[in-house]
Amino acid sequence: MRHEIKDLPVAKILAMGELVDMSLKELFHKVMLERSIIHTTSRLRGALEGFGGSVAQLP
Repeated sequence: MRHEIKDLPVAKILAMGELVDMSLKELFHKVMLERSIIHTTSRLRGALEGFGGSVAQLP
């Protein structure tokens, strides 16, 4: 593997690094969005129960 990387042009190595970086950023944003949705849903459930509603009414 090491010799393969050494043979690649520098521009190609940098492009691969950028792709990995973008993928990690997208993954991070998806995880944060999912956590936000879970947090909001749990707050809605709490509010609904506070008004005498049922948790079964929410997903």
